[in-house]
Amino acid sequence: MQLIKILAYTFFISLLMYGFSSCKVFYPNLMFKTTKKDLTPDSLIIDTADAFLIKPGDILDFQIFSNKGFRLVDFGLEQQNQNNLNRVSVDYVVLEDSTVVLPILGSTKIAGYSREEAILFLEELYSGVINDPLVFLSINNWRVYVFSGIGNAQAIAIDNINTSLVEILARFGGIPNTSKSFKVKIIRGSLEKPTIRVIDLYRAKNLKLYDLNIQSNDIIYIEPVYRITSGVLGEISPVLSLITTFILIYSLANP
Repeated sequence: MQLIKILAYTFFISLLMYGFSSCKVFYPNLMFKTTKKDLTPDSLIIDTADAFLIKPGDILDFQIFSNKGFRLVDFGLEQQNQNNLNRVSVDYVVLEDSTVVLPILGSTKIAGYSREEAILFLEELYSGVINDPLVFLSINNWRVYVFSGIGNAQAIAIDNINTSLVEILARFGGIPNTSKSFKVKIIRGSLEKPTIRVIDLYRAKNLKLYDLNIQSNDIIYIEPVYRITSGVLGEISPVLSLITTFILIYSLANP
């Protein structure tokens, strides 16, 4: 009987130690833990406009058509190819010197333009060699990273300066029931010194309190619900199983 009491005390002391330990014990895969002093005032959040300028390292999906896309609209791509319409569709990487090597034009400085500005700029350049050029341009590596719950993440492509947090969450599939709508973190900028803020989406009236536009490379982290009981049980189950087995062997050995 004395042994059982000792084992029981050992078990409860272990449980108490787990209770006072950090969430890392129960949820080792949690990310982006912050305190209030880590958060950045909204007045210091980086303006979204500059984040959507083309920069070195960006991957451009570039297409060009002649005749302002007339044949593309009237006959479709298949007929268009039969007519040998001038058309190029390839990915191009913006080099460190801010240039990209394009068909016919060769090395062309493009970094520093927005997508819309780059389209107008390229159409003007190509107008000297192609009849009424029509340029389609998107940036393939502009995206945000959404983490939610435990082990749930997705990279979502964006190319619009007016993309909002609400749109991203809708494309993500909404806020799971394992996460907190009132603790949505937006981590922005350099990973060495990021800006961090927490958005409360629990009440509709809170929407007017925030600038909800997001920008390329933002990290959106929807804090999960901490289910302490399941975490505790998962951690102490091996200990509990060992104690139970030991008690059973002791009881059989000492009837």
